[in-house]
Amino acid sequence: MGLLHRLIVVFFVCTSAFAYAESRTDVDGNYNTLKTERGRHGFPSKSVYLQYGELNHQAVITVSACLTGCVPSLYTKDTNSSDALNVSVFYSRTNTYLVQYDINTWILASPTSQLRGRPWKALKRLNIFTRDGTPASLTEAEASDFILTRSKSLVRKRRNG
Repeated sequence: MGLLHRLIVVFFVCTSAFAYAESRTDVDGNYNTLKTERGRHGFPSKSVYLQYGELNHQAVITVSACLTGCVPSLYTKDTNSSDALNVSVFYSRTNTYLVQYDINTWILASPTSQLRGRPWKALKRLNIFTRDGTPASLTEAEASDFILTRSKSLVRKRRNG
């Protein structure tokens, strides 16, 4: 195997690690949170449970602070944004997004505005969910930069067709 072929294989393997999740085993599990989330009976919780599934032929993720007795938040996959950015992007009806950073990390972000032809300038809510048993892979500032940069990329790709 030539050097160029090896470099291409290494590049493919490295970029595939950041490709978006598409299965229950990639997503389902307990995650530690950077900031507390509202848990059972309104008490603060430093962990959430993510579960991947399908609803009306659309991929969805539910986020809940407990397995029983908590109402989960539902996020629907934004296929166009996911494909354009090569990361999983899920959204809720409350303008909150769940974006995959890597195989063990998800970023929950609520921008201050809708993504209507302009990139987001600020986030009113940000949390990082890291799979239980794995170290945090980014800081709050890095997560914010990741989300805001992706919004700029998405607007640019939509403009350019």
